Amino acid sequence: MKSLMQWQSDHAAQSNQKNPEPKAVQLPSFILDLISKKH
Repeated sequence: MKSLMQWQSDHAAQSNQKNPEPKAVQLPSFILDLISKKH
């Protein structure tokens, strides 16, 4: 599960750089928040 979250975060970050969209920003932000809370 951790690996999947990390992969999603990395993929979202790349997508965000290529195509900055509100949806792309919301997804990584939510994932980052979850990871931050877990850590």
